[in-house]
Order: sequence, then C-alpha cells, then structure tokens
Amino acid sequence: MSESDQTRNARSLPPESSSQVAGLASKVTHTGAEDPGDPSDDPRIMQCVREFMTALEAGQHPDREEYGRRLPELAAELDECLQGAELAFAMSRQASVPEHPPGQGMPLGDFRILREIGRGGMGTVYEAEQLSLGRLVALKVLPFAASLDTRNLARFRLEAQAAAQLHHPHIVPVYAVGSDRGTHYYAMQLINGRPVSELLRDAQRDQIRQTNNATGIPAAGAEPSSGNPHPSGPGGLTHTAAGIHTKVASQTRSLSGTPRVRFRMAAELISQVADALEFAHASGVIHRDVKPGNLLLDHNGHIWVTDFGLAHVASGVQVTQSGDLLGTLRYMSPEQAAGRRTVVDHRTDVYSLGATLYEMLCLKPMFDGPDRQALLNQILNSEPSAPRQIDPRIPVELETIVLKAIAKAPAERYASAGDFAEDLRRFLAERPVLARRPTLVDRIRKWMRRHPTVVGSVLVTLTIGVIGLTAAVAAISHQKSLTSAALEREKLRAEEAESQFRLAQQAADEMIAVAEEDLSNDPVQEGLRQRLLESALTFYQSFIDERQDDGQDVAALAQTRDRVQRLLADLDVLHADRDAMLLREPDVRTDLRLTAEQEEQILKILQHYDSRRRNGSFRNQGPPPERPEGTVLEIARQSNQHIAETLNEHQQTRLHQIALQFQGPRVFRDSEVISHLQLTGEQRQQIRQMEVHTMFGRDPFPPRNGRPDGPGPPHDRNSPGPRFGPQQSEIIPRVPEEILMRLTPHQRELWLQLVGPPFEGQLHYIRPNRPAPPRG
Repeated sequence: MSESDQTRNARSLPPESSSQVAGLASKVTHTGAEDPGDPSDDPRIMQCVREFMTALEAGQHPDREEYGRRLPELAAELDECLQGAELAFAMSRQASVPEHPPGQGMPLGDFRILREIGRGGMGTVYEAEQLSLGRLVALKVLPFAASLDTRNLARFRLEAQAAAQLHHPHIVPVYAVGSDRGTHYYAMQLINGRPVSELLRDAQRDQIRQTNNATGIPAAGAEPSSGNPHPSGPGGLTHTAAGIHTKVASQTRSLSGTPRVRFRMAAELISQVADALEFAHASGVIHRDVKPGNLLLDHNGHIWVTDFGLAHVASGVQVTQSGDLLGTLRYMSPEQAAGRRTVVDHRTDVYSLGATLYEMLCLKPMFDGPDRQALLNQILNSEPSAPRQIDPRIPVELETIVLKAIAKAPAERYASAGDFAEDLRRFLAERPVLARRPTLVDRIRKWMRRHPTVVGSVLVTLTIGVIGLTAAVAAISHQKSLTSAALEREKLRAEEAESQFRLAQQAADEMIAVAEEDLSNDPVQEGLRQRLLESALTFYQSFIDERQDDGQDVAALAQTRDRVQRLLADLDVLHADRDAMLLREPDVRTDLRLTAEQEEQILKILQHYDSRRRNGSFRNQGPPPERPEGTVLEIARQSNQHIAETLNEHQQTRLHQIALQFQGPRVFRDSEVISHLQLTGEQRQQIRQMEVHTMFGRDPFPPRNGRPDGPGPPHDRNSPGPRFGPQQSEIIPRVPEEILMRLTPHQRELWLQLVGPPFEGQLHYIRPNRPAPPRG
C-alpha cells in the first residue's frame, strides 16, 4: 500500500518513547515539517491548491483533472490534495448553519462526523463515530487553510503524537491520527462533561444571584446553572443526554456551594491537574496553554487536561476576534507573555495552573484587563490582589500556595508541578504547607525585578546623589578644615591682640604712674608729666573704641580715662595759676596796660588768694584719696576764674605769651608748644641737649642792660608778697639763638606768633619752693 493510501485511513499510533517525542519537537523547530521528502509538500502542489481554493471561493467549479495535467508527475498527490480542499470548502460553507452539522454523515478516513462540539486555537472538534470500532470519539480537524502552512501542519502532528504518548488518568487519550484528502485530524476520547470555564461562569452567576437576593435586587436575565446545552469550548465533550446535564450540574453546585466545600474541591481538582502536568513534564511535554477552558470535568467529577501545544500556534482571524486570544493571554506567565522563548519552561504551566486555581477560589480572573495591551501590562508589571482581600474566607494556607504558584519570577514558584500538587495535598490533609508568604524584602525584590527601568533610574540617581553627596561632604570637610584653621588663626590673633592690648594698657598705666608719682613733685617736669598723661589718655580712648562689645572692659577703661582727664584738667588749672602768678609783677601789669580799676581788682584777687593760702590750705597735701575737695586746686580754680573775668581776651593772650617767655628753654617741653610747632623727635632731642648745655655750661641768667645779677628793689608793701617764697630780681631767661636755629622757617614764624613780642620788663625771680602740683 502506498503512503497516500495509508494516509487516507486512520492509523493507530504505535507506542513511542519520550525521546521520540522530543526529537519530533526538535524537527519541527528546525525544519517546520515532519517529512521534508513528502511529495505533498512540493511547493507546486501548494500553489495549485491555493489557486483551486481561490476559484472555489469565487463561486467557480474548477476541474481537478486540468490541474493534474499541469503536473503529470504529481497527478495522484495533487488530486488527493484537491479533493481534501474541496471537502474542507464544503464543510466550511455548512459551518454557518448550526442546525445542520458540517459534513454530517461524510466519512473522514475511519470516522463519520456527526456534529461540531467545539473550536480551539488549532482546529475544530467534532463528535464523530469510529466506523471500525463503532464508538463515539472526539475528532479534532485542522482547518484546511492552516494545513497549507507547513509549520502549522507540523505542530498539529506534534500535538497529536505528543498527547498520544501521555497515558495518564487525567490527560485525554488520543486514539488515532491521520489525514484524508489533504485534511489532517486526530481522534481522542469523548468526554461527557463541561469545561471548568463554563462551571466557573455558572458559579459566578449563582454568586451574583445570591447577592441580589440578599439585597432584594432581581437577577434579570440570569441563566440556569445547569449548563449550556451547546458548549463552545475546545476539547472533546458532549451533552447529548439529560442525565449528563444533571450530573455535571452537581459539580457546578460544588463550585458555587459553601465556601469550605468549594475551596477544598478546587484544591483537589487542581492537585490532580498538577499531577497530570508533572507527568507530561517528565515526558518532555510542556502544555503552555493551561486555563479553565482546557480542563474538562466529567459527570463523575473526574478532571481531564486537553489541547497540548495549542498556545504556540497562531490563531486565526475569527478566533482572535472572538476573544479566545485574550482568554488565553489572561493565564499566560509573565515570561511567556513577554515573548522570552528561551526562558519559558515547565514552570510556565505552574503559573497558569496557579492562575486557574486563583479564579476558582475568588470566582474572578486574576487579571481582567479590557484588551490585550492592558492585560499584558498587568501580567508583566502588576501584582494581583491577594485572594483573601477578595474573599476573607479563603484559608491562609491556600492563599499562600496560590501566591507562590503565581510568582512573577519562575525561580520563586514551585520547582515542579509535582511540588505544587504535594503542597495542595498537604493543605487537604491539614498538614503544614511548604510554601511561605513573601516577606517585605521579597516584595521589594519582586517590585525591582518588575520595574528594571525605574530601578535603573533610581540607581543612577542614587549614584549621582552619592557622588554629589561625597563631593559635597569632601568640600564641606575641606571648608570645615579651612574654617577651623582660619578660626585657629583668628584665635591666635585674638590672643596676640589681647596680649598686646594688655601690654599697651600696662604701658599706659605705667605712664600714668610715672606722671602721678615720680613727676608730681617736680614743677620743672610738668610738661613731661602733661605729655605722659595726654599719651595715656589717647591710649585709653583708643582702647575704649576698640572694645565697644566688651562692656566690662569698657567700664574699667572709662574709669581710668576719666581719672587721666581729671589729672590733665588739674594741670591746666596749675598752668593757668602759673600765668596768674606773673600779675604780681608791676612790669607785667604795665605790659598788659591794665586800667586802674583792673589793677585794683587784680590785687584784691591775689590778696584773697594769699589769705586763703595762709589759713593752712596747703597743709592738706597728700595722696589723692586723702586730699579733700576744694583745697589747693579749688582755690586756684576760683582765683583763675576771677582773673579771667577781669582781663579782656587780648590781655589774657599777652599774659600767656609772657608766661611762655618766662619758661626760657624749658618751654620746648610744653605739650602746647610741641603740638603748635609740630616738633619732630629729632628736634626735641637736640633741643634737650642744648637746654642741658645752656643750664650747666654757662650762666643761665646773664646780666641784662648792664646790670649784674643781685637782689632786686625793695619789696613794695602795698603789693602782694612773694607767692612761693623769697624773690630775686631777674630778667626773663632768653631762648638761645642756637635752639631757634634748629627750627624751620615756618616753625620760627609759628614760634614768634606763639610767644609774641619780647617782654622787656623786669621780674623778681621766684624760687621753686611752691607746693607740688596735685596728683589727682
């Protein structure tokens, strides 16, 4: 018998090993056809079949013999293919009339098609009678259009032969596989039951009805839960007997009954399916399309797995439009939905079976996106709601099992379907399950795996942030070190400035001490004393200005400054008193051109001063704390004030000029003269040397107007007596010309303005035995 004759009739499949099935899958992947040497696979035959089908669809009646004459060497094979195409065209036209099953009564090999009972991704399932054995079978037929694609045809054969190798109590057995007139098919056991998907829909309707009854809302349009008498799901099933409907309805009631019964029944059924998948996996077969629609529950409560390999076959336009692709996609694993073929293994079936169990427990799909894109996004990026969030009555252990089975990462699921089944049996036996709920760290790790782009962006941001933070910390640390160094330097400078301040204050205090203690008893050094006090006053004022923020120091410095100011004020009083002393001299009063009234008033003032002095005012000399107020300085201050009120401004100026002339060379020690002439340090040093030479190298008071030194004229009894002791007739000591030569022309001009015309009168020399100026 030729190969073409053998393919016209159904042939029983001999047993093959798992390695043969795996070899067939490898052959399909690399060649796309089971037998590349088959004449029916000749491209010329495929081209003729396409033209023949196009003519039939256009309403024409093409002649098969004419096509045979075009390829005489392939006439027999071509005629066989054209007959199959004609049969498939006739069946497709009758498929649109439900009350007349397509091809009813027409033989297809050893089978006679009775009616259509379902459609799937890889073909249409018919109820058929096997003529040789007289038994009812489910006959799955590959659409003729799909058979024109060698890859689809090879996968259809792979599916049939792979399923035929899996002899398991929960896998629908395959009886035969073959082709007739170019139409490929395989026969399998006819299951009297319903898909789990339909049972779930009925359970969902019952739940809605119960909810509406509890709230008083009528369940409009509710369908009975006994099942649809015309199921549309793929696989071999039928509802020809009323008894079958009744028995299956009992299973539906189990899925929609009390929660405990429903949960345990779901766990029991899924554990059986997991055992079947474990057997298939061990045989090298991965289903890849596990879903409620591919699980059949018969009237005995026995569950069956069908449609192996369907998920990897491209669906036709009609199936895609009907939503079957979306229904299949809803149960796909993330790696399968993402198209990562190299990482899809047996654990994808574990995920799909977990999603099925999720729906059986919650009576709602795990993901319910309205379209393909939304579903893909949910599968790849979203975590489903925990089952107990939907129905708190679900046992915690069963929820844990489901969550482990539907983990996004394959490594976090059960390692095998057998482990999945074993954990379900542990739950049913009320033993501790092996699955553990994910920890917070696990959930974070899962989220990171699902969002690599976000994680990458966050890592880049964190890296940049860490680099920036490190740089900022380094910059801050460097700046801190610089600041610390600057603070240390400022601290050292502050300490140094404080030390210098204390030294300067100590020097100023020393100047004040010298002026008060060492020079207070030497009238000759009054100029030096005044300069020391003025310098100390300047220092203390600068100290106060620099330490405005330190109130305690400022208060102490201000006290010392005020004391120095009082000392200087006292010196001014003594200087004024020195000028007033000269009014005792008749020649001075004559030079001032006093009126008789002024002269009388001046003499009275001087007599009153002498009278108060003789009353013992000077006996109260001593240190400043022991000297009462209103003694020497007060008497002198009052006397000077009366004199100033008596003399006019010109007379006061002239009196001061005569007093400066009276000092002789010592006048250049006076702070007023030094400041007025702006004498340099070198000039002052030279003048002091000349002053010493003048005082000790020769007579400091030479004769004048041809008169030798000697006692002056007798004392006038009507004039005031000597103020500070016995008097001696003298002329004003002249300033040596060599001293004046040390001055600049401008300084000499200022000197003449300061001292005025030379005093030509005669003075009585007063010996310096007057009391020392006060020290405070």
